[in-house]
Amino acid sequence: MLSNKGDPTELIPKIKMLLGSLGKDRSTAQSVAYDTAWMARLSEKYASRSQFYSALNWLRKNQHLDGSWGGEIFHYHDRTVSTLAVLIALKQCGELHRDRKLIEKGEAFLWNQVGRLPAPTIETSEFPFLLFSLTAEAYEQDLDIPQALNFLEAMQIEQRLESIGLDPQSWLKSKLGFAYESFYGYVHPNTRFLASNGSINSSPSSTVAFVLKSANEHPQVLDYLVKTMSQNEDGGVPFANPADIFEATQTLNILRMANVITPNNLLVKKVLEFLWSVWNPEIGVGFSSQFLVPDLASTALTYTLLKWAGYHVSADVFTLFEEETYFRSSSESYELSLSANLYTLIALGMDLTSTRFEDWKDKIVNLFIDHDSSGYCWVDNQHISPFYLTYLAIIFLMDIDNNRLHLQTKIRWMLKSQQKNGGWGFYDIATAEETSYCLLALLFWDEYARKIDPEVIHSAGRFLKIHSHNSTQPALWVSKSLFTPTHVVNVAIIAALTRYQRYCISN
Repeated sequence: MLSNKGDPTELIPKIKMLLGSLGKDRSTAQSVAYDTAWMARLSEKYASRSQFYSALNWLRKNQHLDGSWGGEIFHYHDRTVSTLAVLIALKQCGELHRDRKLIEKGEAFLWNQVGRLPAPTIETSEFPFLLFSLTAEAYEQDLDIPQALNFLEAMQIEQRLESIGLDPQSWLKSKLGFAYESFYGYVHPNTRFLASNGSINSSPSSTVAFVLKSANEHPQVLDYLVKTMSQNEDGGVPFANPADIFEATQTLNILRMANVITPNNLLVKKVLEFLWSVWNPEIGVGFSSQFLVPDLASTALTYTLLKWAGYHVSADVFTLFEEETYFRSSSESYELSLSANLYTLIALGMDLTSTRFEDWKDKIVNLFIDHDSSGYCWVDNQHISPFYLTYLAIIFLMDIDNNRLHLQTKIRWMLKSQQKNGGWGFYDIATAEETSYCLLALLFWDEYARKIDPEVIHSAGRFLKIHSHNSTQPALWVSKSLFTPTHVVNVAIIAALTRYQRYCISN
């Protein structure tokens, strides 16, 4: 059942609605400029289909004042690849008299950003390869962009291709398959690249690149793209379709952590049955049922939820990701993700009888200690706000050597970072999502460690109530561009409000 201890009745229907929308081939994310720009390129090849022309109109409506495209919060990598992708689409398929000024502003933005790459920063997925391929296409379209953008040699792309091979099955099992568009000029199109839903690994941009490269018609692929265009009903498209495992695991885990659901609820059971159907005990799971590459975060969260519900799953699956000092992000990438390692610690804690538990726990805890250079926050490559990872760490590391992990210092950092309106936002703008994470962390700390000033809690609760009904939320999650997973963000807000209401009742 849904736990209703102190829950406001108006929130329970929202939770039920969110749970009912989860499952295979189902996900919801706000439109992003990067993938919409690729979709707009089809307006020339399929002139009779108005859906693709509407993508051009979406791009025209969503240019920022500085001339760029991308998420609301400025992020160098996101704005750069998004702006390049849009400029190519407008130059290739737009109307010169209508789009000339938009293009000129976009070009000026790229010139203004030369030499401003921040360091250190969170890089979007496959950024160097996307930058190289987009820059090359921009030159072909005679766009006036700085030469300095083109800093990656073609030889590196060819070396990466050689490491994967040209066998379609190798591509389907590679993380790079999600960024097929960065290599589509090098690889001969093959229908065996396609997932069962007609996509290239759930990626709209990769799938469009496949269509542009192929001389043949692929009705299943076109059907996938048309359905993707209709998903958001605003002319834009999401970063992936579907991201069903990512959305289901993140949503259920947030509700589980907030203690507002139980595994025997019928709606929860249906989602768990979906996760069980995609679970592979040998390699784990990826972010989508249409993407075969397992990643650590999705595997750890799926394991946690299945274990929580009583399914028989083995922690041996994590040996696939284990390195000497950390667990790598995916089965074929040595990339490090702190959040994925923390999810793994949470997963391992579901079965304390595992013979490897203590060794693996120490490995992950030491990893967080090693990355605690500031003593205030941890930064992750999955989410551009450190409030997200810090919230997870406070809840799940509280019982593990608090002195070495400086959790009290992180709580103080959160308290000092609260804005006058009661919200939190690492990039100056207070957001409902970041405020939800901070409020959940502080409520947890208040209940299990040390009392928090009630006014801090109440001002955060007031901010959330005001902003919980916003139709859009700033993009903070990291893929090829920044994106907003709508249900995941909404459920974080709902979980925070639910726990806040319990706090009000008990205090």
